[in-house]
Amino acid sequence: MDLEMLIVNIAVLSLVIVPCYIIVYIGHKQYNKIGKRFQEEVKIHSLQIDEYERWNRNALGIDFKQQKLLFVTIQNEALTVKMYPLENIKESKIIPYFHTVKTGGKVSQKMDKLFLELTPYDEIDKVLISLYDSNHTYEEEYEMKHAEKWNKLINNAVIKTQRKQKAA
Repeated sequence: MDLEMLIVNIAVLSLVIVPCYIIVYIGHKQYNKIGKRFQEEVKIHSLQIDEYERWNRNALGIDFKQQKLLFVTIQNEALTVKMYPLENIKESKIIPYFHTVKTGGKVSQKMDKLFLELTPYDEIDKVLISLYDSNHTYEEEYEMKHAEKWNKLINNAVIKTQRKQKAA
């Protein structure tokens, strides 16, 4: 009787633990893939990253000296790398998109998407950097705090560039 219970317990535990392990392993593998690709791009472009952050499916880094913003992300299971020159950028803004959710008697707002909008001096070709999309990432990991941090860093870099251009 004890042997049968042991076998049943092992079977139940393996049905719970093995899928959890696989999910964690896949997530960790993607996280490392983003970090490795980010480091490769840093070497390729000879960047000196002053500020770097990696979360969920994103990695962002900024080189204040060369005025470059490097963004690596996974969307639709494809790795995307973008480099943005900040010397042409006038400002950065946070663009969130929400939808209303009714839970019981309460009405609340749930974030659907979150972008950083980079506005160039000519204000024609604005760039949207997707930091969060509920269709691709199911968990919110302080997305607004990440967006606020990077918005501030980019705007500070842009202001310094504008001051240098005015002084010259």
